[in-house]
Amino acid sequence: NAHVNNAHVHQILAEHLPSLGVTVFEGYLRSLQPGCSSWSRFKAGRRLQNNLRACARRSPIADEWLKLWRYLLWGTQRRVLKRVPRRRLAGGGLVIAIVGGDGAGKSTAVDALYAWLSRYFDVRKVHMGKPSWSFITAVVRGLLKIGTMLGLYPFSTRDELDPDPAVFPGYPTLIRSVCTARDRWLTYAKARRSASNGGLVLCDRFSLTGMMAMDGPQVERMTGNLRSNWFIEALSRLEEKYYWQILLPDLLVVLRVAPEVAVQRKTEEGAASVRARTTQVWVLDWEKTPAHVIDASQPLAKVLADLKVLIWSSL
Repeated sequence: NAHVNNAHVHQILAEHLPSLGVTVFEGYLRSLQPGCSSWSRFKAGRRLQNNLRACARRSPIADEWLKLWRYLLWGTQRRVLKRVPRRRLAGGGLVIAIVGGDGAGKSTAVDALYAWLSRYFDVRKVHMGKPSWSFITAVVRGLLKIGTMLGLYPFSTRDELDPDPAVFPGYPTLIRSVCTARDRWLTYAKARRSASNGGLVLCDRFSLTGMMAMDGPQVERMTGNLRSNWFIEALSRLEEKYYWQILLPDLLVVLRVAPEVAVQRKTEEGAASVRARTTQVWVLDWEKTPAHVIDASQPLAKVLADLKVLIWSSL
């Protein structure tokens, strides 16, 4: 190529890849030219591999077996299962959290980003606000439901944003809060594991302990002014343990919208509840956090465009 400074290329080779050598490199370049025989290309490739063996991540035998395995696996996925393997990032993926109040468009944004990214990468989406029940949670909540049906205790629901600490919520409510904390931690652990293996994880809501109360510890908030006992203290410690193991995501995005705008959008729910949830996000000083704030009152297309630019620049 006339635009390439060969002397500069040779200097880079001598500095960073002295084992390769100029002769081998130029022979490899000639093998890429049109008209080169398949045998010459094979020899050039082998010579290149031999000279770069010290830089390899695996031994030659392990590498050949891995190539064969991938050839069989990907061939089966493409031709038999009709599935196209998704790309994973060699340097590790990202846990991307989309948070905001009601009416901010979190779920819509997560669905749109998933449709966009899943065409190219291995992507998962999880709901940290309403995590899937684990087996233990299903058993515990089932037993609590049976107790309610037998009249052993009344079923009560508490406002997670503004609980009345002067009224005891009942042990079933506290136990359900601990189960939710555990399920959120399990969901986070799976998300972190997937990102560590090069995948992308989109989280609808996220547990931000110390920032937002709606997805954080509840036992202490519901029993703060009441006389505690060993069981309540044990539940509180266990719940907090789960939440403090949930670290900040790799990319935290806040969709911020004014409470009154959220009330107008979320007409299917009570205005007081929507206003309370959105106000918590609206009044928080996000400049003191690593969050990236996006004005969610903009048209959806503009919000999605801002999100795509932010995510793509983080990959």
